[in-house]
Amino acid sequence: MPQKVYAHAKSKAELNRRLNKGEQIEVTEYNFFNPDGYITRHILNTLDQECIVAIFSTYVQDNANSNTVPQPKVWGTYMPSRRVVL
Repeated sequence: MPQKVYAHAKSKAELNRRLNKGEQIEVTEYNFFNPDGYITRHILNTLDQECIVAIFSTYVQDNANSNTVPQPKVWGTYMPSRRVVL
């Protein structure tokens, strides 16, 4: 299970509204040590353990390797028992 994921949303409130409506939210995990690969996609609603959620709406250029990366503006914790990000 991921420790931290990135979710594309305008705000934590918007992300929670989407979760409440039952939308399947695709999130991205970036982890050098993940055996499934550096970039792994998950569905937030299906995670069964708490994890940190970095909420972003824009990407920035990573000068180290010329990739674009998410720029988080809000952080929260996904609570799977309640299906909400606090």
